Amino acid sequence: MPANTVYVGRPTKWGNPFKVGGYINAWGKAFIAIQKGKTPDGVRKVYKSGIFDKAITLKQSLEWYKMLLDFRIENKNLNIEELRGKDVACFCSLSSQCHADILIERLWHKTVK
Repeated sequence: MPANTVYVGRPTKWGNPFKVGGYINAWGKAFIAIQKGKTPDGVRKVYKSGIFDKAITLKQSLEWYKMLLDFRIENKNLNIEELRGKDVACFCSLSSQCHADILIERLWHKTVK
């Protein structure tokens, strides 16, 4: 890694556990259903919607990562300030959207507020 660069790929605490083309595990299903559903009836609707029956799309992966990242930051499980002033690196192609873009966006919004 170049100097002043933090690797944020999947095996790190910054990584996106929602792999495009993969399937979501039970923990992920519960987390997403609760975050999207908000109420017991809402959670049931999320489960019954069929979103967990298909391989994860890039759009879902990034949407769900945003929810997880915000949850972890709000609950003080992750300190995004550790990335301030650093470059971030991931294995994703520069021509595609990536969870690293979300990390940068969240850090930027924290600066602007």
